[in-house]
Amino acid sequence: MSARRLVLSCVMATILLAVLCYPEMLLSFPMIPCMIVVLVMIGVLLRLIDRRSKVLHVLMTDFQTELRKQDHLREQNAQLELQIQERLKERQRVAARDLDLPRENVPSLVDVECAVCLRFGPVVVIMPCGHGKTCAQCIQTIVDKLEIATCPVCRAVIEDCVRVFS
Repeated sequence: MSARRLVLSCVMATILLAVLCYPEMLLSFPMIPCMIVVLVMIGVLLRLIDRRSKVLHVLMTDFQTELRKQDHLREQNAQLELQIQERLKERQRVAARDLDLPRENVPSLVDVECAVCLRFGPVVVIMPCGHGKTCAQCIQTIVDKLEIATCPVCRAVIEDCVRVFS
């Protein structure tokens, strides 16, 4: 039984009880039409409440659907960010492997040392920043050990490494 029918039944029962308990109410003519008007108004109000509750239910359902969509988009965004980080890391590893640099000291014409280890000569230029102050061993270590490899001089993200011949 809906709330509207329950309220109407209660009001009708109250009026019937009042008429049975006070039969003289039947003699007062203005009281009966007044009660009928009240019943009609209650019915109209209950119909409005039912319509608004249906609209509210539809709006809540739409809102919940939008929230689920937003959660799904957030999950997709997080997955894409992880994929981008993995691809960047793999690209950095490939770039460092593609250098095919020997592990021994490469003599340099200029008396310059690696900015990281200060033992070997710099033979690698980091892209896109262009810093060329690292040796092959250090750049390999940086790319292998860090989650996102960055230039040891300026901390720019390493996209590629190029061997420089002296």
